[in-house]
Parts: sequence; structure tokens; C-alpha cells
Amino acid sequence: NEPGTTRDPVRADLERDGWSYHLVDTAGIRRRRAQHEAVEGLSTLKALQAMEKADVVCLLVDASEGITDQDARLAGHVVEAGRGLVVVFNKWDELGEKARTQILKDAADDLKFVSWAPVVILSALHGSGIGELLDAIQTVYRAACLGPSSGALSRTLSRAVEAHAPAVVQRFAPKLRYAHTGGNFPTRIVIHGNR
Repeated sequence: NEPGTTRDPVRADLERDGWSYHLVDTAGIRRRRAQHEAVEGLSTLKALQAMEKADVVCLLVDASEGITDQDARLAGHVVEAGRGLVVVFNKWDELGEKARTQILKDAADDLKFVSWAPVVILSALHGSGIGELLDAIQTVYRAACLGPSSGALSRTLSRAVEAHAPAVVQRFAPKLRYAHTGGNFPTRIVIHGNR
């Protein structure tokens, strides 16, 4: 419960309702100006590497501090890596009702670029919210694995091309014919056409 004491990622396996989870608890990532040791820099590197290998990342936010610039940067890193994201507010029990409302309002503003990510409230001290967290992880994982059909993607591609035709390059405009999924984590869509 002391900040800054986790150095190496701690791994654990968990099974719940027929789902297997491989959890990795990484060191917290502090602002650069607060880093004092080379060991902490290595811990940060290991945390970022674990994040890039994960299917779903739970961004644990200290509710008493709210969303910091560092939290927003980490959320952006998760999105750039193409990973699923769940925003988790811990230490919720330490806040009053007015502070809770303000934290959620501020989070909606500070993390509007990941407004699709579910938000889970929990208290590690009391163990509340763990079931909701695992449910949110399942939801995000299923959504990332649920690839739209080739037909649906191709229809969306056709509408996009009608609305915004590709630029003409050297007197030719590329013809985009159809699309299909190309993988998950990160989600890939493959578009076929000429040129």
C-alpha cells in the first residue's frame, strides 16, 4: 500500500466464470521530474512493455488525485498500442459524494478521447468493485475480438468513398473495392483496391 514499492511486474493467473485471466501488476509510472533512480526508469520501461503485450489494460487512477496529465498520456499510449482500455478509479471510499461527482465530471473532460472506455469504481481496501472490473475486462475483450463482417466493412468503405473520394495522384484516383478484418490487438482492417 506504499506508492513506489512495486519494481518488477507481478503476475498472477485467475479463473472466474469459465474465463482465464493472466494479470500483470506493473509499477506505477510517475511524472519524469519525480523520477530519481535508474531503477525507477527500468520499472517504467517494464510497465510500458507489459502494457504493449496486454489484450486489455486497466489504467488504475488514484481517485483522491483525479486524472493527471500522466494518466491521460498513459491512456493515449494504450490507444496507440491498439489495446483495450478500462479506466479504474481506486480509493473511491476516501471521497465524499460531491468530490466523487466532480472526479467523474473531470475524468469525462480529461479523457474525452477515450470516452468509449468503461469506467470502474473500486476500493482495494474493502475489495468492492472487483466483479465489475472483471466484467468490464470481458466486455472490452469481446468488443475487440468481435470483428465486423467483410460485407459490413465493405459497405462502410463504399459510404466513406462516396463522402470523401480518394485524392487523385498522377492523374489516377485509387479505387477502393472491399475491406475485411486483419487481426485484433490492435484491430486491423485491410482494404483492397488498385494502386
